[in-house]
Amino acid sequence: MTKSQISVGYKFIAYAQQLHFDREFDLPYIRKDIREFIQFVDPLIEDSANQQPAELIQLLRVALDYDRFITDDDMPSPDDVKIENLNQLQMAAARFNEIKSFLD
Repeated sequence: MTKSQISVGYKFIAYAQQLHFDREFDLPYIRKDIREFIQFVDPLIEDSANQQPAELIQLLRVALDYDRFITDDDMPSPDDVKIENLNQLQMAAARFNEIKSFLD
């Protein structure tokens, strides 16, 4: 893990702690979720040079069950506008071989 990756995790935890002071919520519970998220994202960051943007988008959609999350449906419809937007994003990303070139 690189220093910048560790820094991102610490910055996120510090941000969550600041939110704790602004609002009441159970910080240890949030801390556990943050650690799980970092454990999920770290391998993706480390392997980002080998990932194509469209593959990464698909991986995130599946791993995070994102389609269901954004539609609030147990079975998202492919005709849903939000799903169509994600599909368009993924198709646009397929034209690029590197994440950096896709984001530029």
